[in-house]
Amino acid sequence: MAMLGATRGHAEACDCSGQRPHFLVRNGSSLPSNARAIGYVGYGDVPTYGGCDDAGARENDAKGFRIDDVTGERRKEIAHTLTRMTEERPGHWHRCAALRLVVASEPLVAGHRYRFTGPEASVEVVIADQALRSAKAELAVKPLGTGEVKEAMGMSCSVTTTAFRHSVSLGLSDEVRRFEHALLFTTRIDGQVWRPAEEMCKQVNIGESWQGAASEMLYGGCNERDRIDGNRSHEAMMEAVLPGTDVRIESVPVTIPPFCTQKVKEEVRGEADPEVENRGCGRCASSFRGLASMSAPIAAAVGLLVLLARMRRRRARETAKSW
Repeated sequence: MAMLGATRGHAEACDCSGQRPHFLVRNGSSLPSNARAIGYVGYGDVPTYGGCDDAGARENDAKGFRIDDVTGERRKEIAHTLTRMTEERPGHWHRCAALRLVVASEPLVAGHRYRFTGPEASVEVVIADQALRSAKAELAVKPLGTGEVKEAMGMSCSVTTTAFRHSVSLGLSDEVRRFEHALLFTTRIDGQVWRPAEEMCKQVNIGESWQGAASEMLYGGCNERDRIDGNRSHEAMMEAVLPGTDVRIESVPVTIPPFCTQKVKEEVRGEADPEVENRGCGRCASSFRGLASMSAPIAAAVGLLVLLARMRRRRARETAKSW
């Protein structure tokens, strides 16, 4: 799991209002002339505890999706297809994420305005007269030393731990930076997706980062259970893709050397002992103490049982009041 298995920390509840369905570009954005698709995240696409084997069974129909050319007074429907993307995230609490790509079946015209519509959201974009091409980019990896990191723990909780951190950023040219909002970014550590979330309720979608576009934070400890074990070296790389095309901006892999000096080991050692605060939606009661040291599936199951027990007690109280 992504959580540091041997670090001190405290846990707290978080705001679990969730995210509303939306497209992964802002209204009024400018897209490159070779853009063909925009990602859409609906209620059925939120990151989940389980794997991606059955992800395609949720909200997998094309109802409610369309693309319209709305340039000036005209309105013309554009033929499209719908493609579902899934992403396995080994070691993270959110093990699988999904989104749907609404893909135009014909080239979009430079200077025209298009409206992409989904079942619960819509967005309008303008097509620029500049295309985006595949390229190589430099990946900057900077060690930040030890410090506190807030990460998802489970059942609407987060835990603050001490870890050794690296900042990672992909150097984009001005041409690419202009359209960074249209790209889906992915960081990989030793070939596997690295996409942590600050809180269980703050969902990080495919292509996004809790640190911002083209940026990421890596963190690890000195335990072999950690995703980034500072006793050995790791390989980091980042890539960005223009959805619906074969355009790819990617870095050359960068080696992160071992960082577990004696000083670092002393700063990050210690068993997790979360002090839980009862506030917010999906409150983490003392029943959740120790979840940080469990595996993700076990912790999720225990948390679910606690939540169900609370719901049963609440229904019982409401029934008693009605009498």
